[in-house]
Amino acid sequence: MNEESIPQGPTRGAILLFTIAIVATILLVVGGAAAAIYTATRHTDVAKNQLQSLIDNQHALIVKQQKELHASCDFWGTLTSIPITVTPPATKPSRLGVSIITQSRIAYKGQGCGALPPVDASVRKWAAYYHLPLQ
Repeated sequence: MNEESIPQGPTRGAILLFTIAIVATILLVVGGAAAAIYTATRHTDVAKNQLQSLIDNQHALIVKQQKELHASCDFWGTLTSIPITVTPPATKPSRLGVSIITQSRIAYKGQGCGALPPVDASVRKWAAYYHLPLQ
């Protein structure tokens, strides 16, 4: 058998070309992954900033609503313990006047303003007279 018929291994050029192709593929994969990670991180940062802005807006709204609720509680609280007086020559208070006091007690309790003060006997009497709900 002569040397020409014996199969020979890959040439140096083929090995070099194969090695360059492998390295290039690895670089492309790593570069693509790095680009994908950068893009994902950037989108995450944008979403995080938007979420933080939403949280800040909600916090400001809650603080505002708490102030409004406290003001409302102060208003209703003033009316919850007022006794009902009848000024002569009237013989009974107006239904509207009694209703304002009884509804103030309902609003005070419904808004969670705290413990209601005891009901004055005059409020109890006139609420029963007008068949108004009483808390």
